[in-house]
Amino acid sequence: MKKRKRPQYVVLEEYHGEPVGEEGSPEEKETAIGFNTRADKFVIDTQEGTIMRWLLRHPHFELQRAIARREGRGLKIIHVIGTLPIGCLLLKGNPRNTSSHARVLGQLPRAEKPPSEAVRRSLEGEKSAGRRGETYGTPEDGDGAIL
Repeated sequence: MKKRKRPQYVVLEEYHGEPVGEEGSPEEKETAIGFNTRADKFVIDTQEGTIMRWLLRHPHFELQRAIARREGRGLKIIHVIGTLPIGCLLLKGNPRNTSSHARVLGQLPRAEKPPSEAVRRSLEGEKSAGRRGETYGTPEDGDGAIL
């Protein structure tokens, strides 16, 4: 009897601190933002690691769905879809001085509640894995926050 293979990808509806990764070439990693004139929230769909990590840390981000790839005994998130209040979105009149996608992310607001133990451990693990110096554009350094 053949052993059944587990699916390589799974869909998650809740985030419990799983690490974030990327898959595919730079041209395949997209971020899309959408909203309508009556919306009080906008939808963001991304496959970019920096943006996924930022969204998953944002206290107002509501995860609708995440796609994770099985790696060993764990999962690594490679695609996130969710919503943020429309007030978090700002389109600037002048271009930034860099085209780095990480620079479209503003400073995160303080969380109203502390992250769960699993999320805290995951974030600490990401810092020790070399992401400690990652920065995001902020209004204070002349880059208006887009998200």
